[in-house]
Order: sequence, then C-alpha cells, then structure tokens
Amino acid sequence: MSRREPAASQAKPMDPGQLEQMTTMLRAHSGARVFVARHIGEPAGIATCYLGFATFSACRTLHIHDLFVVAPLRGSGIGRALIEATAHQD
Repeated sequence: MSRREPAASQAKPMDPGQLEQMTTMLRAHSGARVFVARHIGEPAGIATCYLGFATFSACRTLHIHDLFVVAPLRGSGIGRALIEATAHQD
C-alpha cells in the first residue's frame, strides 16, 4: 500500500536530515533513476523514476514518480526535457 503524499503546493521544504535520508535511500535503490535539470548551473528540475516490468508486453518500463520544476522556470520546457530524457533511458 502506498502512502499519500501532499500536493507539491502543500509540501514543506525538507530539512537537511530528510534530504540526506532521501538521497541515501535513492542511491541504495537499484531501480531508482533520478534526472536533474540545470539552468545556468543551478538545479532547475527533477524527475524521479523507478524501473518496472510490464507482464503483458514482457518489457521493462520506467515509471515517473515525481516531476518538479522550480516555479520561475515553469513553462520554459524544462519539464518536457526531463520527460524526454526519461524516454531515452536504457
């Protein structure tokens, strides 16, 4: 059973301990893939994905779990670029 996450507009920023825990857990998860977009050298967006398997088509899948772009850069194509990057993941 999955836990319901708050909407991005209602989520509070992570404290450093939460961020460290999340980073450690993602690195340990062999099926996790994280894509980070940068704009002028600064983080601008993220796509967190997990590998899966489609039984009916017998192929690997990649499920986007989180897609986030910083507010000032929304509408600039960063989200689309992150989605396209996930589509080219082997």
